[in-house]
Amino acid sequence: GRTSDAEGLRHWVNLLEKKDITGAEVAYGFFFSKEFTNKNVDDGQYVELLYQTLMDRSSDKSGYDYWVDLLKNGVSRERVFIGFCYSKEFDQICKDYGIERGEVNLTAPRDQNVGLTQFVARLYTKALERSYDLDGLNYWCNEILTGKQTITNVSTNGFFHSQEFINKNLSDGEYVKVLYRTFLDREYD
Repeated sequence: GRTSDAEGLRHWVNLLEKKDITGAEVAYGFFFSKEFTNKNVDDGQYVELLYQTLMDRSSDKSGYDYWVDLLKNGVSRERVFIGFCYSKEFDQICKDYGIERGEVNLTAPRDQNVGLTQFVARLYTKALERSYDLDGLNYWCNEILTGKQTITNVSTNGFFHSQEFINKNLSDGEYVKVLYRTFLDREYD
């Protein structure tokens, strides 16, 4: 959202010319810089900026909705960023500038499997009826990814048999309703 300063521009260009850094790494440097994060853009603005910067176009409705939905369901901004870095459009932009696209490796457990992340986030929102916390989301994703626990164990022991869930003191009927919402994504019949 501003013009480049001479020193900053020289720094990034120098790194690219020496092939010390890739296009994806430069983009990561901007999107996850203190200056950018201090802008406090919401998820929709973030996705639109990714489209404009990494695809050189405005978003389309279905794509925009897809990425924003991922962000609302536990997927990190870093993981969504990676999705844009792997796009044909970003690859072409890098080729047009004669730079390597490259990649950025993410290590947080919730960044390893988008579907798993959404499933665990769903356990928080549907079973516990609250938003996930990042430490918990990473913990449960890691437990499953490393094979320490199965999805069934995490669902039952981690959530439905947790003290937090037990403290809800649900009737049998309410318990069954929560199971429908959590695992079948609908109300009971």
